Formats: sequence, C-alpha cells, structure tokens
Amino acid sequence: MGGAPLGARALARRGLLALGLGAGLSLLVGRGGLGAAEALGALLEGPWGEGRAALIVWWVRLPQLLTAAVVGATLGLSGAATQSLLRNQLADPYLLGVSAGGGLCAALAISAGLDERLGPWAPPALSFCGALAASAAVYGWARGGRGLGAEALLLSGVALNLALSAALTLVISLSGERLGGVWRWLLGRVDGLSWAEVGALSLPAAVGAALLLRARRDLWLLEAGEEVAWTLGVEVERVKRVTLLAVALSVGAAVAFCGVIGFVGLLAPHAVRPRLRGEGAWLLPLSALWGAAGLCACDALGRLTPSPLPIGAVTGLLGGAALLAALRRGARA
Repeated sequence: MGGAPLGARALARRGLLALGLGAGLSLLVGRGGLGAAEALGALLEGPWGEGRAALIVWWVRLPQLLTAAVVGATLGLSGAATQSLLRNQLADPYLLGVSAGGGLCAALAISAGLDERLGPWAPPALSFCGALAASAAVYGWARGGRGLGAEALLLSGVALNLALSAALTLVISLSGERLGGVWRWLLGRVDGLSWAEVGALSLPAAVGAALLLRARRDLWLLEAGEEVAWTLGVEVERVKRVTLLAVALSVGAAVAFCGVIGFVGLLAPHAVRPRLRGEGAWLLPLSALWGAAGLCACDALGRLTPSPLPIGAVTGLLGGAALLAALRRGARA
C-alpha cells in the first residue's frame, strides 16, 4: 500500500485482493507434501473425500485458514473501535484487560490440568470468562459520576494489565511439567482447531462485529470529541458501553481459542486510517478486511519454514518492524 490517500473503494479492492492471495497461500502451503494441483483437486472433492489430500485440506488447512481470517478481522475491527473510543491511534484492543484476564485464566486451567480432566473445551471457556470479567472490572473502575472517561479507561486498563500480567508470571513459574502447554497458548496459534471450535469462536466474534459495525459512524464522530459527537446526536455513553461489550465479546473469543496475537489490532487501522479521504465511517470494516488479509498472510509465511512458527511470533516480528518503520517515516515527515 502506498502512502497517498486512496479512498474506501480502492482500499476495499486492494484488501479483497490481498485476502484472496493470503487465503490461497494458506491453502497451498504447509506440511503434508501436497502440490498446488493436488490441493485444489482435494478442495473440489469436498469434505467427505476419502483421500489423504482431502483430509489435509478440509480438516486441517481450511479450519486453520478460517480461524486466521476470523481472528484477523476481529482484531482489526476491535482495534479500530478501541482507537476511536480512546481517541488514540496507538491504542490496542488488548489494552482494556481482555488479553490479561483471558491469558491468566487459560494458564490456570492448563496448569491445573483441567484440559485433561474436563476436556479440551475447559481452557477456552475459562479464558473467555476471564476476558469478560477483566473487561467488566475495567469498566467498573473507569466509570465515574460524570460518565466513562477515555483517560480513566486507559489508566484502568493499563493498571489491570500490569496486575494480571504479574499474576500470570507467577502461574507460569509454578506450572512445572505443564509449562510447555502454557507457552504454546501464550505464543498465539490458529492451527489445531476443529470445525466445532471454529464455530464457537465465530459466534461471539460475529455478535461483537455486528455491534461495532452498527456503531461505526458514531465512533467516527466520537473521534472529534465527546462534545462534538453529542451535539451531532450521538448517545455518547451508550456508544461507549456498546463498544466495550462488543470488544470484550469478540476479542475475548479470539484470545480464548487462539491466545495472544499481537500487533494486528494496532497496525490494521493504523495502515487504513491515513488512506481514507474523509470517509472515516469505513475505518472499521476496512480494518477488519485488512486484519484478516494480514493474518492469513502471516499464517502462510509461518508455514514456509522447516518447522512451522507460532503465528504470534510472526506477527510480533513483522508488526514490530512495520511499526518502527511507520514511526520513522512519521518523524521524517
């Protein structure tokens, strides 16, 4: 993407092209020794094909591709909404305590062996509950007599993240032989999910996305300031509550099933925003589109190495480099 303003339609066209390329790479690249023709044939064969190629494509690669697309869209959309809510372009959806609460509960579940006693659904379920509880705590602490202030939200989220991160470090140090499972979850992943788990991830993500997209114009107006938005008919406090609930639902589900995948929620809206020509209401859907495209591409890149890399490591390396480059360009400008 170039630095010049493109407009929403051009960004959408480029985003769809990038998503198609990333999805194609994600389907064709991976372990199993499948060639491109063999993978495409297995895709056309359908999920009930009995060949080895059909099993790999339909029961391993497609769920992984859809997981990457759903999580990338969720993080991009939630990141844009969080930045508009806090009026801070460096804000991240994890800033509101979702990742810290979800990570701590997932680590506790894995360390206690609940995945073996109660089944593989126990860590995601507890993680989702922890993410919602952390978001509720941030909301409760930030809410004052004059309403829900952006500064109070930011400070409450930072404070809670620090406290829960310290607790998570303690849990990791006491994990013993289960440390590997905790680390694998914390590094972030989009592989290994069944179709049922992809569906369970997608449901709260879709509910949160619907709420955020419905409020996209109000969030755009909120960036100009609460007083300006109020004079233009925006119910400011209601928009804040709905945004927090939607981010908690969607990002909480992503964290519960895939762990912490950094930089997507920060960089997707950061890349889209400067290229919109006065069409700020398109920021949220385009951030979702570019978040999905970016995470699918990172998933494919992580599988090009001899040993597949955790997707959280890939986004961390690429996202950190991209953010530093953007900050350097901004400093020169």
